[in-house]
Amino acid sequence: MNFILLLITLKLVKGRSNVWRIIISAAIGGIYAVLLFIPGYEFLRRTSLKICLSLIMILIAYDLKSFREFVKIFILFYIVTFIFGGAALGLYYFFNDIIFIENGIFYINNYPIKILAIACLAIIVSFRLLWSYINLRFSKGRLIYNISISFGEGRILTQALLDTGNSLYDPVSNYPVVVVEYNEVKDTLPPEIKTIFEQSLEDDLGSVTQYISSSSWMERFRLIPFTALGKPNGMLIGFRPDILEVFIDEDRIETDSVIVGIYNSRLSKTENYHALISPEIIG
Repeated sequence: MNFILLLITLKLVKGRSNVWRIIISAAIGGIYAVLLFIPGYEFLRRTSLKICLSLIMILIAYDLKSFREFVKIFILFYIVTFIFGGAALGLYYFFNDIIFIENGIFYINNYPIKILAIACLAIIVSFRLLWSYINLRFSKGRLIYNISISFGEGRILTQALLDTGNSLYDPVSNYPVVVVEYNEVKDTLPPEIKTIFEQSLEDDLGSVTQYISSSSWMERFRLIPFTALGKPNGMLIGFRPDILEVFIDEDRIETDSVIVGIYNSRLSKTENYHALISPEIIG
């Protein structure tokens, strides 16, 4: 159960980890749960110790880059736990009626795997549906943000629209994709990459592969499949920046867990913005 909760949280926040870190963290939580049943360890039921356990599990399970990221994952871990626990218990109680409660602990014998799978699906679907709304609420209705993209010796400043429909992710790193107009980044791109866009070769996979493989930025670049109206099998060329910064009043969000997708056209007819940013990055 601990492993499932940690893994679901990781997938929802697109965090960084590996299976062994999650297994070790889950095992610590499992040992704690076992100790709750042993006489003499009743003090472990204190709320403060449960919170401390959660902190330790999160620090072990995830590769955290900032305190802000830690707080975000900590809160989401508890949200996932509460929703998952409610769904799992509710579904079990709906189909069964044998539940034992003693000293605040639920005892369930032979919990069906089918119900467990349904509970996992329920939390993922419900969280996905609510995620964009939650981020939009926290953004206080703001839609346009100033962003900075740094890579190598280059740095660009532009305006990005908060796009709640942006669900693009890099299939390799699973990082969210920020879509930026080619004209905004062309002056800092290598000549061979500029050739792709100047000659409108983005849909020619052979040419794209050839130019990218000969580029000094080869390790930075990604090919990101996407689907759009009139273009069911599109391919977006993207690169991994050193840092992406989003400026919100006096605050600043900084991340390197993002991919910049290059769009060879205008995103706004009114020129109010030149990029599309995912709510996940703002959140």
